Order: sequence, then structure tokens, then C-alpha cells
Amino acid sequence: MYDHGPQKYSRDALEESSLAMKEAERRTGGRYTFAATAEVIFPSSGVRLSTRTTDLGLGGCFVDTLTPVPIGAKVQVTIWKDKAQLTANGLVVYSQHGLGMGIAFEELPPPQRQVLDGWLAELMSGSQRQRDAAHAPKKPEQSAAVSNREALNRLIRLLLEKGVLTIAESNSILNDRIL
Repeated sequence: MYDHGPQKYSRDALEESSLAMKEAERRTGGRYTFAATAEVIFPSSGVRLSTRTTDLGLGGCFVDTLTPVPIGAKVQVTIWKDKAQLTANGLVVYSQHGLGMGIAFEELPPPQRQVLDGWLAELMSGSQRQRDAAHAPKKPEQSAAVSNREALNRLIRLLLEKGVLTIAESNSILNDRIL
């Protein structure tokens, strides 16, 4: 046992953590937030685990579970999103107690690859739209409205500080639907 403050770790736990970090660093391709229903089956025991994904990438996914299995375990994962379903054999490459496990997909048959590619294309276009919206110039009327609202807030704060308005009056003005 290794003593690291209040927690003690076995050599195996430290090696597993080290392997998990190396695997996380080795991961290639983008990962996208992807919440979907999932089921993980452990072929060696037949145990089924109902869970959900939290992210998805070309090489695999991460599933929530309080009791993940050790790194290296072979699994079959099925993911359902909208009307599509992806079933893949995989390998647990990251495992963190209380959080979940990362599963690397083995080679996917063409129909399953098409499902994954479709989801990823949708996720990538959504990410691009969010980036575009964040960097898009504001319309003049939006800029003017924001600018007017900021000026109004500054004016009300100033009048409140000088005692011209009470807190109730300033709240009433700020919550007025006409403004």
C-alpha cells in the first residue's frame, strides 16, 4: 500500500490510474458531449449494465457508472439516440470508480460505422454553429439594445447610490417589461 495523505492506494490501483492517464493522452480524434441511453454487456459473465453516454468520438465513448470494470475488460456497448442504434464490441481503456469508464470501439461493421459517422457529423456541425454564433458580429439593433440596457443599469445604480431612488424603485424600473 502507498500512503498518499488520507487515502491509501494499492500498487495495482496506482498502475491502473497510470495506464488510464496514458490512454487518455493517447486518444486521437475529437470527443463531443453526447448524452444517450446505453447498455454495456460483459460477454465473459453475461452481466448487463444500463447506463448513459456522456461523450462520443470516432474511437469510442465514455459511459457513466458508479462501479466501472477494470481496464482491459472486453465489452459490447449498445447506444440508442433518437431512432438510431449503434452496437459495438469494445475494450475498457479508462476506468474511474464513481465516474465511469472509457470504451474504445473495435472495428465497426459498415452499417454501425454509418450510424456513428451520422451522429458525429451532427455533433460537429452543432459545434461549428455554436462557434460561428459566438464569433458572429451582433446585429446593430441587438448592439443598441444591449448598450441601452447597460446605460440604464449604470444610471439606476448611480441614482440608487446618491439616494435619489430606493431599492424598491430601482428594482421596479429594472423589471419593467416596457424597457
